[in-house]
Amino acid sequence: MKLNSDCMRYTGDKKDCPVSERGKTFRLINTCQYPVSVFQVDSCLIKGNKEKKCDFLFVVDKKLECKAYFVELKGTDLTGAIHQVLNSIDILYKSLHEHKIYARIVGKRVTPNIKSKRVKLDEKVKQFGGDLKIVSAPELLETI
Repeated sequence: MKLNSDCMRYTGDKKDCPVSERGKTFRLINTCQYPVSVFQVDSCLIKGNKEKKCDFLFVVDKKLECKAYFVELKGTDLTGAIHQVLNSIDILYKSLHEHKIYARIVGKRVTPNIKSKRVKLDEKVKQFGGDLKIVSAPELLETI
């Protein structure tokens, strides 16, 4: 499965690559100006209302270490956000087999009850060499 270029919102090497939705922002700070592609996942890479899916996918092509960031910008349902990201990884990881996979969730508030629910997603991204970050803030900055 190849990622559909019609779902690409941006491709290039600019230093600041932000996406925003529902008052939340994920911003990739690309200090070394690696090639970055940003894809719309929800209703594009993964279509249909039955599938849970995250909002965006950032693909970074570094020479020695390619990375893929699955991003969900959420209000308060962080348990739902975890399921959306996990399902998106399960569907799309074959297209990203050479990439380290990271999960990023930006929400209104992080509640203690999600800690047990995040274990499965945390284990999944570690399996692919990445990590999970869940923040309660209007914006999450990721620097590469």
